[in-house]
Amino acid sequence: MLFFLGIGALGPYPVYAKQAFNVDFGGGLANANLSRNRSASGGYGHLGFDIPLLSSHWTSLNLGAQGRGVSVSSQGASEEYLFALAKARIEFWNFSLGGAYTPYVYSSSLSKYQGMSSTLVDVELLLPITPEIDFGIMASRQWMQTGDQTRSFNPASLYGAFFRLHYGYSESGKNSRRTFKGWRYPFGVRRR
Repeated sequence: MLFFLGIGALGPYPVYAKQAFNVDFGGGLANANLSRNRSASGGYGHLGFDIPLLSSHWTSLNLGAQGRGVSVSSQGASEEYLFALAKARIEFWNFSLGGAYTPYVYSSSLSKYQGMSSTLVDVELLLPITPEIDFGIMASRQWMQTGDQTRSFNPASLYGAFFRLHYGYSESGKNSRRTFKGWRYPFGVRRR
């Protein structure tokens, strides 16, 4: 988790970087079906980064990592989980579909839950502000499995918003983002 915070604290990354990467952060609402048929609500937050492996004007395949925290409560009882997820994401124009998995699930006191893993699927709508910054909205489903195949929440629905910062893109990479995705804030006028 500290690694993700360090990446976010880099500030403006030099344009001449050899490898482009993306940093995203956000949060929103969580709704979960807990064990013993209880429904719970709460919130979540995430911080992550990814590297575009394959990229064209319209699509990109990204691999990365994400730290995510989910906190839900029901009838006076609350449950909090922290996840360190390995994530793959395919982006097509202003839409993104991603999946993630982790065998590392932690409590809020940073003690690891033994034998617990988590799987995540999310859909994102990207609303580019500039070639370097996207705003997005997302919907996710997240499952947790324990060693005996029971689930702690089955599943959790997460809805939220995020910002994605693009670092280290070459001038040609920025130009392709301007040509195909660059919307100007605040008027939504397509850049030419």
